[in-house]
Amino acid sequence: MAELVIDDSNYGDFLPHKHDRLAGCLPRVTRYGDCAHAVPDRLQPIPRDQWDARIKANDEHGAWLYDLAKGIPCQDQDGLGYCHAYGTVMAMMVERVVQGLPLVLLSAESIGGPITGWQNQGAALDQDLQQAAKRGACRQQFMDGRNSISPSRWKAGWETDCANHIVTEWWDLDSGNTFDLAATCALIGVPVNQGFGWWGHAVAGAFKLRRGKGGRYELMSRNSWGKDYGEDGFFWLAEGKGTPDLGLFAPRQVTASEV
Repeated sequence: MAELVIDDSNYGDFLPHKHDRLAGCLPRVTRYGDCAHAVPDRLQPIPRDQWDARIKANDEHGAWLYDLAKGIPCQDQDGLGYCHAYGTVMAMMVERVVQGLPLVLLSAESIGGPITGWQNQGAALDQDLQQAAKRGACRQQFMDGRNSISPSRWKAGWETDCANHIVTEWWDLDSGNTFDLAATCALIGVPVNQGFGWWGHAVAGAFKLRRGKGGRYELMSRNSWGKDYGEDGFFWLAEGKGTPDLGLFAPRQVTASEV
């Protein structure tokens, strides 16, 4: 596994038509406002002149979300067009660990299936957040197999189990300078789900921030294309191509369930 950095020079290698795994598209977010309980105070981005000092402090103290997220198995959508849901449940799983709750592997299909009518297609990130806030996500163990979108074959009780893993508070970060907002989340240890128009794709982040080549900042995210992508799914997005423009939200509280 090699380090992967996506920037303005190589992003063409990652466009949707180059990857047959990327099924469906990622529509633009239209209605975050009524889909969950928003934290009233808008997140203020940390000024850039403080970033380097905070990066150094997080490095010294092992305070990055990556140190928690790397303990969660990498997920693989394997051709299923539910990148939007995979990013959502990864952010939820990380937030649970941040809250001190047990690690549970959540089913992206239990989020993506109901909002797409169990079709293999994309959806907007606000639709995923609505599903996560109203019904939640069940554990993967209820599914009859990986990437299954045949809920009639799942174990009984999966819908009830969803209620154990609901997003109860969230931050809508889809306005202003979204790169700076995602970077701020990385610096303070808040997981996000983020959508990129140039890629037609969503990935969870922001697990780490650093200065890359040429002095540009890079954010660490995690893809859902299996452990052989980047380093166990983790890779870097340089500012520019790493600026979310098709949605950015952070689940701030997930139901405090032990399962």
